[in-house]
Amino acid sequence: MLPDTKPVRSGEALDWARLEAWLRDRLPASNIPASDLREPMQVAQFPGGHSNLTYHVRFGGTELVIRRPPFGPVPPTAHDMAREYRWLAAVHPVFPLAPRVYALCEDSAVVGSVFYVMERRHGMVVRTEEPPSISNQPDVRRGVSLAVVDALADLHSIDTVAAGLSYLGKPHGFVERQVRGWTERWNRSKTSDVPEMEALSRWLVESLPPDPAQPAIVHGDFKLDNL
Repeated sequence: MLPDTKPVRSGEALDWARLEAWLRDRLPASNIPASDLREPMQVAQFPGGHSNLTYHVRFGGTELVIRRPPFGPVPPTAHDMAREYRWLAAVHPVFPLAPRVYALCEDSAVVGSVFYVMERRHGMVVRTEEPPSISNQPDVRRGVSLAVVDALADLHSIDTVAAGLSYLGKPHGFVERQVRGWTERWNRSKTSDVPEMEALSRWLVESLPPDPAQPAIVHGDFKLDNL
């Protein structure tokens, strides 16, 4: 088992037999480099993250990542695996830092939800503490910091029109929708009135910037342990 994976958590197992049958049926058409599906399927889980469930699936030397929503009821627009798949499929050719996706399953009978399959990227995940192999190395910290900034700048600089990505999003009114969503979530969750929050909500609405002349792609959760 790889160091960054662990056994599947209790209560988060899937129907492995159905998943394996589906993968063996669909993946040959995905042209996965050096794939070999003759070996038995092995499964582990990536323990990090607090939202979607991410599994590591291996057929011999072929490594895959399975992404599905958490168990239980979820908001209708949250954890949209099909949308996530479509974005990655479209962005990867013009932004190779985005992982390649292999297949989307919209039949919830397979593992209980929509899920997709993507390539397995190897790297070091930096969470609350620096891993021992890179700790207390200022040059490494600087390199990582610059790489994070460069990656975000490169993402923002993609010409969505030239790349044919305009169909993916709704740039008109984007910021207004964000502010409205923040305000609605606050109103649904608050347990008492907070005048400062009400004032902030009004200020945000009154201070909305105009739509940009050139839309750009944004990452909804761009932080070090998500990279």
